[in-house]
Amino acid sequence: MKYLVGSITIIISCFIAGIYGILLLLPSDIVTNQYATLEAARTDHLFGRGWLPGILPPSAYNIHTSNNLDINTSDGMFSFLPSEYMLFASHVHQYVVVNTPFANWEETVIDRRKKGFQPTIYVEENTRWVFFCKVSEGYCEYVMWMNKS
Repeated sequence: MKYLVGSITIIISCFIAGIYGILLLLPSDIVTNQYATLEAARTDHLFGRGWLPGILPPSAYNIHTSNNLDINTSDGMFSFLPSEYMLFASHVHQYVVVNTPFANWEETVIDRRKKGFQPTIYVEENTRWVFFCKVSEGYCEYVMWMNKS
């Protein structure tokens, strides 16, 4: 009986490990990209795919995107010359409370402000981007989602 219980335990463990292994091999619904320069991002048609609007400062570099294809969200970051922030700022608006698909969103905004980030928002049709920038450092992080019409 002791050997039967041990054998069943081994079989169940192997089955669970096999299922886990199969799940790891399935394609991810999250696509990440990194671009050294704004030109590289344009060449790869990043802005045409809608994950990030084409409003970044001309000096933008070290652009990272992580796009969830299932739920149409994106987040990422980029750096730029601080002297070009006003070019970017001419396209965005001061952040106001918005409805998002994210839990505890306003707490996130408060936390980012406490860490020295300035939140702004950009709207294009039914897509929203909130940019959290440290202007003096030439650094922004962003979150994107689509509003349901």
